[in-house]
Amino acid sequence: MNERTRKSLTMLLALVLCLALLPAQAFALDMQVDAPALTVNTSVIGFAGQEWYVIGYDGSGVYSQSNTATLLLKSSGTPYGNTAFRTGNSTQDDPEWTQYTVSGWYYEGEFTQPNDYNDSTLQNRMVAIADGIPGKELALINTRTLTAVDDINYPITGGDVANQKLWPLSYNEWTTIDDDTVRSFGNYFWLRSPSDASGAFFGLLDGDSYSNRFVSSASGAARPAFNLNLASVLFTSAASGASGKSSATAGSGLVGASAPTGAVKFTVKSASQELDVTATEAQATQSGATLTFGYTGATAVTNQYVSCVLLNDSDEVAYYGKLTDSSSDASGDLSIPLAGVSDGTYTLQIFSEEANGDNYTDFCSEPVSMTLNVTDGVGEVSSFGGTELDTTAPNISSVTPVGTGASISGNIVITLNETMDTTVTGAVYLSDDGGTTYGSALTGGSWSDDGTVYSLNYSGLSYSTEYTVLISDFKDAAGNTMAADSTHSFTTADAPDTTLPTATGVTPGGTGVSISSNIVITFSETMDTTVTGAVYLSDDGGTTYGSALTGGSWSVVDTVYSLNYSGLSYSTEYTVVISDFKDVAGNVMAADSAHSFTTCDEPLVPSVSPGALTVDKGGTASLTIAFGQGGAAATDADITVGDSSIASVSRTQVTAPGSVTVTGIAVGTTDITVVFNDTASTTATVSVTVQAQSSGSSGGRSPKQYKAEVKYETGEEATLPVTVDKNTKSASVDVGSQSLAEGGAVITIPTIPDVDEYSVSIPVPSLATADAQGTLTLNTDKGSVTVPSNMLTGVEGISGSKAQIAIGEGDKEALPDEVKAAIGDRPLISLTLSIDGKQTDWSNPAAPVTVSIPYTPTAAELANPESIVVWYIDGSGNVVTVPNGRYDAVTGTVSFFTTHFSDYAVTYVHKTFSDLGSVEWAKKAIETMASKGITNGTDDGTTFSPTVNITRADFMVLLIKTLGLTAEFTENFDDVKPGTYYYNAIGVAKKLGIAAGSGNNLFKPTESISRQDMMVLAARALEKYQGLEAAETNAVLERFTDRKEVAEYAALSLATLIEAGITEGSGGRLTPRAYTTRVEVAAFLYKIYNKYPNAPVMTASTITRLAGQSRIDTALAAARAAYPDEISNAVIATAYNYPDALAGSVLAYQLDAPILLAGSSEAEQEAVISYLKEKLRPEGTVYILGGSGVVSQDFEDRLSTSAITNISRLAGNDRYETSVKIAEQLNVKTGTPVVLVSGENYPDALSVSSVAAQRGWPVLLVQRDGISKAVSEKLAGIKPARVYIIGLEGAISKSVESQTALLTGLAAEDIVRLGGDDRYLTSLTVAEYFNLGSQTIFVATGQNFPDALAGSVYAAKQKAPIILTSSSLPEQTAYYIQDRKPAGLTILGGEAVVGSGIEGQILQLLRQ
Repeated sequence: MNERTRKSLTMLLALVLCLALLPAQAFALDMQVDAPALTVNTSVIGFAGQEWYVIGYDGSGVYSQSNTATLLLKSSGTPYGNTAFRTGNSTQDDPEWTQYTVSGWYYEGEFTQPNDYNDSTLQNRMVAIADGIPGKELALINTRTLTAVDDINYPITGGDVANQKLWPLSYNEWTTIDDDTVRSFGNYFWLRSPSDASGAFFGLLDGDSYSNRFVSSASGAARPAFNLNLASVLFTSAASGASGKSSATAGSGLVGASAPTGAVKFTVKSASQELDVTATEAQATQSGATLTFGYTGATAVTNQYVSCVLLNDSDEVAYYGKLTDSSSDASGDLSIPLAGVSDGTYTLQIFSEEANGDNYTDFCSEPVSMTLNVTDGVGEVSSFGGTELDTTAPNISSVTPVGTGASISGNIVITLNETMDTTVTGAVYLSDDGGTTYGSALTGGSWSDDGTVYSLNYSGLSYSTEYTVLISDFKDAAGNTMAADSTHSFTTADAPDTTLPTATGVTPGGTGVSISSNIVITFSETMDTTVTGAVYLSDDGGTTYGSALTGGSWSVVDTVYSLNYSGLSYSTEYTVVISDFKDVAGNVMAADSAHSFTTCDEPLVPSVSPGALTVDKGGTASLTIAFGQGGAAATDADITVGDSSIASVSRTQVTAPGSVTVTGIAVGTTDITVVFNDTASTTATVSVTVQAQSSGSSGGRSPKQYKAEVKYETGEEATLPVTVDKNTKSASVDVGSQSLAEGGAVITIPTIPDVDEYSVSIPVPSLATADAQGTLTLNTDKGSVTVPSNMLTGVEGISGSKAQIAIGEGDKEALPDEVKAAIGDRPLISLTLSIDGKQTDWSNPAAPVTVSIPYTPTAAELANPESIVVWYIDGSGNVVTVPNGRYDAVTGTVSFFTTHFSDYAVTYVHKTFSDLGSVEWAKKAIETMASKGITNGTDDGTTFSPTVNITRADFMVLLIKTLGLTAEFTENFDDVKPGTYYYNAIGVAKKLGIAAGSGNNLFKPTESISRQDMMVLAARALEKYQGLEAAETNAVLERFTDRKEVAEYAALSLATLIEAGITEGSGGRLTPRAYTTRVEVAAFLYKIYNKYPNAPVMTASTITRLAGQSRIDTALAAARAAYPDEISNAVIATAYNYPDALAGSVLAYQLDAPILLAGSSEAEQEAVISYLKEKLRPEGTVYILGGSGVVSQDFEDRLSTSAITNISRLAGNDRYETSVKIAEQLNVKTGTPVVLVSGENYPDALSVSSVAAQRGWPVLLVQRDGISKAVSEKLAGIKPARVYIIGLEGAISKSVESQTALLTGLAAEDIVRLGGDDRYLTSLTVAEYFNLGSQTIFVATGQNFPDALAGSVYAAKQKAPIILTSSSLPEQTAYYIQDRKPAGLTILGGEAVVGSGIEGQILQLLRQ
């Protein structure tokens, strides 16, 4: 290393302090910029509390590297203890090693060298020693990979050992030292090199010889060496004693310096140390015997100082001093006395430093430099390198509103010319008399993120009035107050239109109205077309109404609103109710408007029944003549008999609907023709068969009448007649007008001889409800079919009045020979749908139909009943296995669910593979899943390859098959290409909100899937479509030794599956990050397959809005939603400012309490008190967040006088201390994770509020650049296992992250920062990191705090994230909602904060 490099990289400023700090002129200390060059085998360095020899440096010695020194423990006191090289075990207690001998270990029959260094006791001891070194010092040690090359003559065995911080010497390194003093240790110590097959080298006491010992029976000292990085060393000082830095005290002046002798230690520049030296304009060029400056940003923890050095014109250190102890003060004033400093020109350098004591490395910030000229003890400063303080008063750049037409309630927005002190808000007044008199200052304002814009609300102004805004006493960030008050004027708008709109005309009206047409509403004035009211239809005179009609449109002049209706019943009076429409001035209709009309009669065509008739000779039977109704009705009908010698009729002409008697005359067949007099001249032909008179019969006999039993969901029972058609071998029932939405029914038709097909008829509207509100089950001897009430909803091409669902025997003769042979004697059924008598194709992924087929297995099949499967057979005879088909021994049926009608057969398929011997535990699962067509073999299909990793695409294919999920989709991930075997499954998963991808609309289908990702996808699907309840907490994971390896986004999913008994880990481990093998997936999905046999529940997503007339009312609405009954406790925060309330969500959730907002007016307070009197249990407690300055004492007194006896106020001296008070109330356990949020703004805290609440993690408030004393103490006391910092460095700086590490001792990976480019993306980042939003999402404005705060407890109870939105829905938020497809979404706040346009956009996203 050359001299220039040495200076630029290390600046080894030698620093030795005398025992007593003498005046500067005594020259007790001498310093120089360059430290003495280190000498191999001579120099000694203090580090980590010990002294170490330098054995490698600057190209010579052991393991010499550039800008580094290799160190070897000097102490002979064996500070790190003795250890065997490697321990053995001769018992069965150790599950890994089954036998130990002097010559080696045997593991599963293989010999292993006992002196392998890798994973040896000695190597583990070195790791343990490294773990005990303070984290910052440990970071200065370079890692090293130990290889056989290190020791050519005696290489280590057992393979390379990577990433080693500390290591024992090898034999070659020991010989390289070649200095007995350095090599001696006062004790035997291990080298890492093997000496023979069963031993390793020993360093002996005297340092000039070595020996070898058995690695299991000998014990030697652990003597570590390491390689130290010198690149950031700034100063060098005596390692300990009176001449060391630790003997200096703060505030005792400057002392001289001299080059150190003996052992030294380093002061190293660290990013965790920060300091800014500040000066006024005068201080930046000050002159005096004592210099004064300010400082900010110093690290305020133990052993922290602000210090300085003076470098003379030869760049040598002349003086050093600790100026102040900054352990408790991150900012303050500095004083540098110059008495005794020799005349001359110096460079003054000021820095923050962490002084850690003898033989420990110190850490410092980058110095702040300036030039200092000293004459006769008086110094003059120039070239000041710190921050010159701003002394210029701030100015107002703009104020709104301005001009005329201002609203009587809105926001005053004040823009200033620089960043302001947002903790000390000035005053804003309003005057309506030109500024002559002013009322009280307005309150409740808030600052923009950059501190330049101040907004506050005003209300209750008069129309057409000029107002003057007076602004005073605002301070900038430097503390400068406005030079003078500032006034601005505006004039309010004229009084608005207050006339309420009415509906002046509504069509249709009267009678004979079509059952599908348009409702057209004419209003009295121009309407607000962006806020559509509601239009409802009632068919019971206005007693009950269904959902509001949708899809309307406005006329060009915005006075006429039209919307379509369809599917009404004939001959029914309907009431149209119109409500909540607004005019352009915002006036809502004064009252609902009702209008009636009656639909036309149903146009039924004439008919004759039955279509065929059998009558005994001499007997009689009846024909029923129906004339129809509506425009298709007949006026009369003519009847003729084809062969009057065989049969006769009682009338040849009928003029009214009724019966005609048919008499059998002679055995034979003939036709009866009925011609109706209607517009279509409808003709009906009835086939009549006259049979010989039955034995013992004295007259005609009617066919046997069958009755179907009906059991309704309500518990009622009834019977329905069964119509049997022996010609078509079919039987049918008609449910009439029964609606499935009323709960559903089970219809059982008895066995009827010679009938092959059974059907049920039901009105089409009963099968077209919005969701599955009921079911209809048809039980027959051929099988049963259960259909949901939304079976026909959304299915294209379905129009008509009556639907007929049929189940019957399929035609085996039409099948290909190989399919027919495979089915054999097993049942084949056919499912069909007809609309008004016409057979129609049906497929609806949102409405699965369940089918059961009676089946008696053979003895061979009963030996392996899970191989009994169901085949779907398409119109071409192709076979597809239905994965969910299964045999139920209890009911004796084979059941399955499907989303389309066709032919289905029961068959037997048993698949196995040749390579399952090593996974016998999973053989049954693999064979079952293969037989069901869920999984396949590999290569030629004879093998399964159980231990091969499975890809993300393959797992998704298997999961979708296992759960029987289907959906129609139009979009897929960009890296999932059409034509791939997994395209459909992944598209379905994306459509259903199961697969959200890995970012940028990518799924990475060919990558292997980890175990935790597999479980996340499975849990999400089961929660959405099988009703799996998510776990309340992750506590169940604590029993697994690798809990910390579980990613946070996967934790709740794993806990859910464990609690459900779907997964249980192995050997106390979950191995979450390991890739999943094919056998693991088969076993995992087999459990799911058996636990969830029913069809998935497909429901439409819903949107709920919780809102009131004010923020207080919205909070009460959220409280009533979260707690519909009594409440145990309540938490109250101010409605007008956020700081004290930000940490309250966690407490409220733990207390099972809503968050209520306290207003300032008597009415607002009374609303909250009334709620508490209604809901709060007598023993419950009301917790008030913040001091009486935010929630008034008057309000607390009103609570007390309202019979609320238990009141507790949680408040500190400031917002930060209040957050600590709240955290103390939680009584969290040591190790509980902690959330840090900005106390200077609210959005980031709101984003994490429901997450922290649900998990019980305290939320502590911090400043942008520091942590307060109270928060620091609480953070250190909790000793969290992990800390989450919410927001990027613009909200919470890097220095807070560094302070957190120092306070908690956490490694970098355990301090997790979650944030986005703005508040909206931060809320998304939090939700995605914790994997929230599969079932429910909450949306709130990010432009104010009350609604999200009040709704946070309800969101936590729903395990939902709070997503923030602006006045329009951010693009990334839209993607998130679309990907997650939650079953429900809750909007917090009224349309003034989250507009109807956003609600409409969200609804559209959920329906895509």
